[in-house]
Amino acid sequence: MAAKALDPSGPYYRWFARAEKLADRMAASAPNRPADVARAVHQALTARRPRLRYVVGRRARLLLALRSCLPGESFERLYAGAVIRKTTGAPAGGA
Repeated sequence: MAAKALDPSGPYYRWFARAEKLADRMAASAPNRPADVARAVHQALTARRPRLRYVVGRRARLLLALRSCLPGESFERLYAGAVIRKTTGAPAGGA
């Protein structure tokens, strides 16, 4: 963590606090559980030919499907834009 992230007078404090709350909400509302991740880890460790990545959960699958359907720049703008709006409180379509 950056030293100023937890300092209320720091320039990134509000952004960091919102990002942390957003991550906590997403983790709490995720339909997958630690056992799902454990299964994926077990599969990776015991596979004869392990893959580079293992996808866990419907949200991750949906995100990867969306990424495969959209051009890279469009996906990045959509995904990063949503994250930035949620962490900064900026309105949709704002600059």
